Amino acid sequence: MTLFRSVNNITDWQTRVAAVRDSEEAMKKGLLKDKIGYAGEVPRKIRGIINRACNPNADLRYATCAEFRQALDQLRFTAHWVREGDSFTSSIKGREEQISVITRRTDYEVEYKLNGRRVNAKCASFADLKEAQSYQLRYLYDNTVA
Repeated sequence: MTLFRSVNNITDWQTRVAAVRDSEEAMKKGLLKDKIGYAGEVPRKIRGIINRACNPNADLRYATCAEFRQALDQLRFTAHWVREGDSFTSSIKGREEQISVITRRTDYEVEYKLNGRRVNAKCASFADLKEAQSYQLRYLYDNTVA
């Protein structure tokens, strides 16, 4: 659960738990993580590791801490995203990436830049801010772990 809290950037755990209906019951059944949910940008492979580690059925969890650590060690990060306002930036091995939501007069644009240059194929426009943010987070979800 500590890893779950960390990757979802949950700083006020008690408030988050209190917001879950029947949180005591969810804890007892091992479903609290599912009730809270993941942030949109948390990659599938990290979710899988956490889901297995927190499985309500102990037989389906990692057998040892070493096995859990091995699963984490096998992750290959292709980006390390840092949020800066409406943008995320990553700098790994000379690869500078930035993905931003930009408010225009009539729409919202998600702009992607690689090493300071705009990559039009990865940019998109949306009529709704929520759709633009969802596109941005989906990019992070798909492009953080190999």
